[in-house]
Amino acid sequence: MNPKSINDKNQIKNQRVKSFFLLAAKEIIINEGVAKVTVRKIAEMTGYSYATIYHYFSDLNDLLLEVKAMMIGDLIEYMKLHKADPLDGLEGIKKENRIFIDYFLERPNIFIFFYSYRLDYSKADFAVKTDLGEKYGENYQSFVTKGIIKQEDISVIVKTIIYSVYGTLALYFSNNGLTKNKLYEDVDQIIELLFT
Repeated sequence: MNPKSINDKNQIKNQRVKSFFLLAAKEIIINEGVAKVTVRKIAEMTGYSYATIYHYFSDLNDLLLEVKAMMIGDLIEYMKLHKADPLDGLEGIKKENRIFIDYFLERPNIFIFFYSYRLDYSKADFAVKTDLGEKYGENYQSFVTKGIIKQEDISVIVKTIIYSVYGTLALYFSNNGLTKNKLYEDVDQIIELLFT
């Protein structure tokens, strides 16, 4: 047998086994929360020994970083799938933020994992991030063209909206009496203030 084809088969097998561990951790996070993720629990779910996991990941933090990257991809796909059509103007921006909010309302354990669970990024081989400023910059160009906002202000406007969304979601999940409708309303008011 060709050594290259053996190597290719081994790589495919390794990727498949690694994905079993990532998907098991993702399932635990979604259903039970990140605090319930352990190497032993992942091993039980996948049918592998917990020592095998360390062949693919240096530690639990390394595994969770990759799960987070996978979940960010899931969020981006969700946003694309539910995107307002066409996404334009103030109502489009409100709609897009409601879609973002809905993603986490339907998956509160992912919100907690993303924004309350500390991961060590210092040893990561890759950056787990999304450049929201660049993504939103495209959506906000019509407001720049109309002279409502300045190009150089887009980054600050994006951060203001995103941080407001994170804050209102944190309030909502902490049972401080914030309802879903009030959450939408508060974020809509912030968006209106920034774009009028």
